[in-house]
Amino acid sequence: MTKLMKIITAILAFFMLVPGFAKFTEPMATKFAAQIENAQLPYPTYSFLFGQLGLIIAGLLLLSVLLFWKRFSPSFSTLLFYLGHLLVVPVMSVAFYVHMHPDVPAEILPMGIKPPYISAFLITLAVVNILLFATKKSNKVS
Repeated sequence: MTKLMKIITAILAFFMLVPGFAKFTEPMATKFAAQIENAQLPYPTYSFLFGQLGLIIAGLLLLSVLLFWKRFSPSFSTLLFYLGHLLVVPVMSVAFYVHMHPDVPAEILPMGIKPPYISAFLITLAVVNILLFATKKSNKVS
């Protein structure tokens, strides 16, 4: 992994782990439940659980890539890299949807920001890092 890929991975890990764990504490847990309810996501209990777990699992995968890249086999490290980054996309896509939903007020959103700037930014970072990684791997093979 290049230095740029490590920086992007660290940013993504931070933005997945911190909110993931914060959603277990008050008032974030209550606000998160209200977001799910107001956005009319299916199966609210499961959406709540999968939202939290998706953030935490993605963050832990990305963190393990950063910390243990050389300790794992190259194929396992590559698998963790892709899994972590690919998990960011659906998790942040749901966050994007919730932010855009007209029935979800800014007051119950993280930082009170209605436009989904952070979700879009994190999706973009994940996709860019996947493309950088794939390009680097394909250049090595050639």
